[in-house]
Amino acid sequence: MASHRASLGASPPVKFALVLEHFDPARGGLERYAADWANWLVEHGHEVHVVAGDAVGGSVEGIVLHRAGKPDPDALVQAGRLAAVAAALRPDVLHDLGGGLGGDLFQPLGGARKAGRAAELRALDVLRRWRRRLSPGWRMAQAELDALERRRLRRPNSIVVACSRRVADDLVVLAGAPRDSIRVLYNAVDSRRFVPTPPAERAARRGILGWPPTGTLFLQIAHNFRLKGVAPALHAVARLLGQGCDLHLAVAGRGPNLADYRALAGQLGITDRVRFLGAVEDTRMFLAAADALVHPAFYDACSLSCLEAWASGLPVALSRADGASGLMTEGVQGWIIDDPGDPAEIAFRMKLLLDPGQREAMGAQARVLARHNDAAAAFRHLEALGREAAGK
Repeated sequence: MASHRASLGASPPVKFALVLEHFDPARGGLERYAADWANWLVEHGHEVHVVAGDAVGGSVEGIVLHRAGKPDPDALVQAGRLAAVAAALRPDVLHDLGGGLGGDLFQPLGGARKAGRAAELRALDVLRRWRRRLSPGWRMAQAELDALERRRLRRPNSIVVACSRRVADDLVVLAGAPRDSIRVLYNAVDSRRFVPTPPAERAARRGILGWPPTGTLFLQIAHNFRLKGVAPALHAVARLLGQGCDLHLAVAGRGPNLADYRALAGQLGITDRVRFLGAVEDTRMFLAAADALVHPAFYDACSLSCLEAWASGLPVALSRADGASGLMTEGVQGWIIDDPGDPAEIAFRMKLLLDPGQREAMGAQARVLARHNDAAAAFRHLEALGREAAGK
């Protein structure tokens, strides 16, 4: 990498290599963040390469994609393969988003592995699918993945970027990261792309999408229904309907096991009040129709869907286990759910968002918070961290 570092002095372009396991911006989350970051770098004159095990969508203008082939079941082998492809590019800044062996910047947008794994097991426990006697093979695989995480975190001269204070603390306590190597840079949102919708227009959007004009419409966005608490949210909706509340729930995301959740809605007798939207490439039309976001995740490093809801002027009922909760003030931009496995608490927090006047006031504060956490400023900061790391 040394041959390129002379270019880092006064002026761009800088050659960035972004490494991640998969690259499909339509999936949202980490992959959408990576695409937004790559596009920002290109717009600012940098040379950008994305290295992934697989990539969807072909070429992205100005970004060079490098597909490393079908993922290897051995995580260490796959990480080494991706790292080798990235190193061969001889970038000025190797930015590992969780696919390789670490880099000048290591930014684990999924958070600390142990924290995420504990949350998955808690979610399985709530669903009563969690077997307490785990196979030796499963335990061995987890130990190998934990070792890979420690290796990434302890790479010499690397800067670790945590996407929330919660993630920073988890990386130190659960993964043994040196605290002085960690910089906290919250995920951020493009507040020009996500904008509030006036109440009258929101009602019109609901009509276009086929939703009833009355009742509070909650939106939930999740690609991992189990981890993001879709089942407890369905139980919460059933409780509120049983209390005579007028509300609906729209769930956007792949699932998986979508049929199981449809069946659960049927068992709870709320099929006419819940709509499963499936995979949604652009959530803006649904954010424009919704009244609030509910996100009772068992773990989320820093939810982009929450940030997008705030930018869209929506209050949230948000799990404390989501790193994004560190940005908000409870009762100002929404309400915090302490136990995402408790439908009664989720229902209570959702009930507090049924009042239209309070929602509008909170939504206005949510927009202010989003604008203070804008993607352009965050990406400028991340660019500066890249230069700093490369200078080491």
